[in-house]
Amino acid sequence: MKPIFFLSAFFSALSIFLLQSVSPLVAQETIRKAFLAGTLKNSNNAPVNFASAQIVETKEGRLSDKNGQFLIASVTQGTVTLRIKQNSYEIVEQIVELRIGDTTRIDLTLYPKVVTLKEAVVGASAFTTGEIKGVTLRPLDVVTTPGAAADIFRALQTFPGVANADDGSTLIVRGGDANETVSLLDQATIVHPYRYESPSGGAFGTIPPFFVSGTMFTSGGFPARYGNALSGVLAMESQNIPMQDALSLNLGMFGASVGVNWAAIPDKLGIRFSGNRTDIRLILAVNGAADEFPTPPASYDANLSVVFKYSASGKFKLFNYATQDELGVKIHRPAYGSEVDAVYRNSSLNRIHSLQWSDLLDDWLLKASVSWNAYSGDRSLGQLTIKPADNTYKWRFDAEKDLSENFRLLVGQEVERTEYSLTGRTPAQGRIYDPNATVLYPIDAHLGANRWGGYAEVETKFARQWLLGAGVRADYHTIAQQLVFDPRVSLRYAMDEFWNIRASWGVYHQFPQIDQFNSVTGNPLLQAQQAQHYILGVDYQEGDWLFRVEAFSKQYDAMVIRSLATNLGNLSNGYARGVDVFLKYGAYLVTPISGWISYSYLTAQRLQTRDVATELLYETAPAAYDLTNNFTVVLKNEILPRFTGGFTFRYGTGAPVTPIVGGAKMPDGSYQPIEGAVSSERLADYIRLDLSFSYFYPFATKHSAVFFASINDVTNEIRTLGYNYSTDYSVRTPRQSTVRRTLVVGAMLSLGL
Repeated sequence: MKPIFFLSAFFSALSIFLLQSVSPLVAQETIRKAFLAGTLKNSNNAPVNFASAQIVETKEGRLSDKNGQFLIASVTQGTVTLRIKQNSYEIVEQIVELRIGDTTRIDLTLYPKVVTLKEAVVGASAFTTGEIKGVTLRPLDVVTTPGAAADIFRALQTFPGVANADDGSTLIVRGGDANETVSLLDQATIVHPYRYESPSGGAFGTIPPFFVSGTMFTSGGFPARYGNALSGVLAMESQNIPMQDALSLNLGMFGASVGVNWAAIPDKLGIRFSGNRTDIRLILAVNGAADEFPTPPASYDANLSVVFKYSASGKFKLFNYATQDELGVKIHRPAYGSEVDAVYRNSSLNRIHSLQWSDLLDDWLLKASVSWNAYSGDRSLGQLTIKPADNTYKWRFDAEKDLSENFRLLVGQEVERTEYSLTGRTPAQGRIYDPNATVLYPIDAHLGANRWGGYAEVETKFARQWLLGAGVRADYHTIAQQLVFDPRVSLRYAMDEFWNIRASWGVYHQFPQIDQFNSVTGNPLLQAQQAQHYILGVDYQEGDWLFRVEAFSKQYDAMVIRSLATNLGNLSNGYARGVDVFLKYGAYLVTPISGWISYSYLTAQRLQTRDVATELLYETAPAAYDLTNNFTVVLKNEILPRFTGGFTFRYGTGAPVTPIVGGAKMPDGSYQPIEGAVSSERLADYIRLDLSFSYFYPFATKHSAVFFASINDVTNEIRTLGYNYSTDYSVRTPRQSTVRRTLVVGAMLSLGL
């Protein structure tokens, strides 16, 4: 025991000696340091723990404890900056004075973080879709929306600010014409975004929903990065690398489709392929409408996409898509010069090719793309035969960088080349396309134009609850020989983490469509059309709930309308004003009940032409899409496990129409219309109810099947779309919708490989 006793006594003595020796050094070291002691509490006077307290100049710091307290020992003295950071709270910086050998005490209050640059968009009127924060509508929601026919455009028609003008998919945004909204995919401009095109839009959107990973749709107040659009923007992003190999098959009364996803090199290289054949002859036969279509609507499409991820942040996306459609429909219009029905025929081929590169370099998020959209069509009505064709080539570059936590810079430019041609023939009697006409005029027009655009934007959090977005863009058009500048500003005030007030103002220009510049029926001297947007709104988002109210005003100027002197001219002006309301809850298969309610009030006036046979009069009257009230309810419910049902109810004020009150007989024996007061009549209100049911059946490990049925237009409403007139315009009959209540059934099989 003695050795152990002596060893213990030795170490005890050594420890006492060392402590006595070191104590003066510790005391001396303490004297050479300054201390900063603090207490952190939130606005409810509760302690804030695990907050980082750091002296900016020396990087010395500590974390606060459970009582919100911290103590920093610093080797410096004088004026320093103390920075407090905690993920749930706003950053706080405080200037303090440190003195060697002394302790500075400070108490700080932290406030919850209610707004950051990285969360929602700064501006107003934007709805996002896809798997991103603030999601409003997922691709799956598009497919399961009753009456949407698995179409992005039709689903967006159930949102506020987008009117239900007819049974088509055209995006009529806040009283604007169809061509006032631009559609983009991976930065490429989709010049022809609709299938089965007509002058006012189309029956379906060109891009299927599962081709895209997400979208941004805005009905006004959009930032400077988007140009050459007066009313709205639909910006889509194509799918990324598939996570696993998969095969999908779809079969129904509408046709069949097949899709293949191949993860060739996991998380490096992925390929997607799909093919689709749409043929609604069976639907028409079952629902008793086959006689109206000498050539039933049909289409083919194919898609091949390749995504190559060459680094953690860099990737290439190659998107190729082609769709071909055709139809022939009876037109009950004796005014076309014959007392028998005319047949309108239309076929088209639309191709989209895009290569996009994106990467993160030196904290800059960079995107660049080259694209080509090629379109050709063949349309005929009586002796009118036209073959439009256009090719649009585009190069675009975008860059953005967070210069600090509170300041973001965005810049970009684009070059767009459009080549247009129109060939065919037209009867000599102007707008009367007599199938027996013998005097025909040839049509042979060719045009080419370039548009250059560039923009710069800043987004800044200039106070704890304020976000500001400001930008300017410039566009130049080679035919118009005009340079336009568009300043835009958006402001957001976060009342708390759920409520926001938004306001925006901006100038928007859009050049006329290229065919309007031709010297025969158009005007090569046309200039850009202009609109100013004023928007003020309030929104609330918490959990599964989203609520938004927004008031807007659009002032139009230099709009293109008919002119006797120059065929077309920038002669029109006007306005569109209104209020949009949106309430949404849940998401399909995420919550037992999901859906949304939207309401829009609109009043729109424009200067328009009135044709009285021998001259044109100009009158300010309700615009063509002055649809005063639009109300939509979309509801989806999981009735039984994996069995869901839902409905979409829509009501809209009837569209304005200009009646023809008589006909003037011309020397050649034909009649020219004499129009009454512009927009002095309205069509009947639009009312429609759609139902859908689906059953989801998973089997094995990776496989599933979905069986679905839908009844569109349950009430079988006979809608008047306009009026037909006799040859001399003395008799008027309503032109009614061809297809009303329809039943559609089908199934989709998904196999994980």
